[in-house]
Amino acid sequence: MEAKNLRIGNLVGIKKTALHADGCNTENTYFEIEELKKDVVQFKGFHAGEYYKDLKGVKLNDGLLSLYGFKRDGLGNMWIDLMAHWLSLRYADGFYYPLYAQDPEMSHEDEQRVFMNRIESLHELQNLFFAITGQELELRHERSTCG
Repeated sequence: MEAKNLRIGNLVGIKKTALHADGCNTENTYFEIEELKKDVVQFKGFHAGEYYKDLKGVKLNDGLLSLYGFKRDGLGNMWIDLMAHWLSLRYADGFYYPLYAQDPEMSHEDEQRVFMNRIESLHELQNLFFAITGQELELRHERSTCG
């Protein structure tokens, strides 16, 4: 993973081969980035840094998306209301494909839509959400953490 793809506050995982476990089960644990340094990432609540090469994205799934307030529509897509706009994630071929559009109550003729490249990981969704709204994607339900 490269530093240019990450922001402070992103949640990432670490590979099994990483040295930084600090007693955590790294398979299902998310680490919040507190600081981006030249060679390592500093996680919130941990003393040791982790090399960028040892980071991995947290794979998106419907359960994880629901923790952040996404809901399922009648077509099987996951979506979140952004006031006058909405963000929908269509799942196909093992990936989520974002669609950003105006109010779903508008007619399709009047609606403006933006289709985006696929996203695979939670940090990509966090970055996309921030780019669209200028706000952080907030957790709506509890998740397990270590630290």
